[in-house]
Parts: sequence; structure tokens; C-alpha cells
Amino acid sequence: MSEVELKEGRTVTLCRYCLSEKSLTVNDGFETDEDFHNHLEEEHDLVVRRENETEEQAEARVKQKNPRIGTEECRCPDCRRKREE
Repeated sequence: MSEVELKEGRTVTLCRYCLSEKSLTVNDGFETDEDFHNHLEEEHDLVVRRENETEEQAEARVKQKNPRIGTEECRCPDCRRKREE
């Protein structure tokens, strides 16, 4: 996670996984933690625990929304790296 403070005083978060893969601008940043966490879950197949949620609950929630997690189509950094080896 990389936070960037904009000249108008706002701070946005840039995804470090996307930074390594694509050319990003501050317009590609996330202004809220919720938006950033949703991005990690939806685009990178990473489980992010939300407030008052156990690890098991978070994993079940994300896997229900995203059944490719843990399969050959999983886009998490670990699975992608293993496929490239």
C-alpha cells in the first residue's frame, strides 16, 4: 500500500500490486480504506478482514463472492508467482 498526498490536501492509496504491473496515476488511487480493501479482494483475490470479523468469516465471505480463490484461476500474488515458476 502506498499513500500519496495530493496538492489539494487529499490522500489516496495506490495498490502496490497494480503499481508493479501497470502505469498508474493518482487518479487510480483509492480514497477510502473500504474501496481499497474491496479492490484487493475483487482484483487480487486477497482476503481482507473487516471490523469484528474473524479470519474464518472473512475467508468465507470473500470465497462466496469470489469462487476462483485457491483455484488455477486465482489471481493472488502467491498463486500467480507459483504459476510463473
